Amino acid sequence: SGSARKPDHSSHSGHRNEPKRQGKGFGHRNHEDNAGNDRHAHRGAHRNDREERATAPLPEGEVIYGKHSVKAVLLKRPESVHALVLAGKEEYHADLVQLAAQSQIPLHRLGWPEFNAQGAFKEDEKHQGVFVRTTPRTIYDEGDLPRLADVRCLLVLDQVSNPQNLATIIRSAAFFEADALLYMKNRAVTPTAEVVRFAVGGAEMIDMYQVTNISQCLDTL
Repeated sequence: SGSARKPDHSSHSGHRNEPKRQGKGFGHRNHEDNAGNDRHAHRGAHRNDREERATAPLPEGEVIYGKHSVKAVLLKRPESVHALVLAGKEEYHADLVQLAAQSQIPLHRLGWPEFNAQGAFKEDEKHQGVFVRTTPRTIYDEGDLPRLADVRCLLVLDQVSNPQNLATIIRSAAFFEADALLYMKNRAVTPTAEVVRFAVGGAEMIDMYQVTNISQCLDTL
């Protein structure tokens, strides 16, 4: 009698509860499957978006690299920037990405090999995983000397040949709010991409004049 009731009770209990468990599990699995598909599609869309931007051809232009130098360009003359190019962790450049978005500047994410190739970087260059392609900054010459008529401070350099020295001078001139810097076209270093990088943004804050004869320019001024 006891043994008969036990099988009947077990069978009845199983019959009553099994559909409920099965129905709940089936609905739960469907929900998980749909959510998983949605997440997969979402990730796929972002991945495709990244790949499209990574493989899109970069526009031509002057290369400016290094986080501070790039930020200075984005703040000072964003209209001249054709593309912002990143490699590595995007979170490290969140402020630059935001500035680029504000000016609707295209963003390109590249792997390290392509990044180095597109920037023409040497192995030891400290680019910090970021560069921009820009319209070259304006470099003035002897014909533009009348622009200097009312400046408060003009810094004149004679045959500075070391890139890092020039970068330090540019950085210091920008910090002390000099109006312009005049340097020689020949027998001296010019504001190359390396100099601009070492100037950490200072090159965007001061007007540059490249001249052939400093003595004549000083006489003119």
